[in-house]
Amino acid sequence: MRISFSIPRLKAAIYSLGLAWRAKYLRELGKALAERKGMVPKATDEIRELPGVGPYVAGAFQALHRNRHASFVDANVVRLLSRFFGFDRDGETRRKRWFLNLVEHLFDHDYEPRTFGYALLDFTREVCARKAHCSACPLRKQCVYGRETIIES
Repeated sequence: MRISFSIPRLKAAIYSLGLAWRAKYLRELGKALAERKGMVPKATDEIRELPGVGPYVAGAFQALHRNRHASFVDANVVRLLSRFFGFDRDGETRRKRWFLNLVEHLFDHDYEPRTFGYALLDFTREVCARKAHCSACPLRKQCVYGRETIIES
């Protein structure tokens, strides 16, 4: 199978998503999947071996597409958990062992992974966004940041 999408054309197609910088990786991934006849590996570790695929993409694919328990951590999840538990965060928080252990514990429960994953994405986009909407948050009484925000209001 021949992949005919040029990198500039791919960049243009994904520009509005803020992902233009990933065009090269997406093209490489497309080629690798074409060589595999479109078959994505079953194991998360094997998915991560595909070009341009890291922990977030592999975990999100497992949870959102295959409905399997898998964590996927981006800046939004780090922000949510740091606010809820009251810890400081930086650009490396999502890679720290203690944080990954916390995330694995939270993601490893008896729920439907796809539903939880989409709920988490929606929640961090709509409620616990960069500009928090604590007054609309159902977790505000348990949340360190939410309690502090309510007291300050």
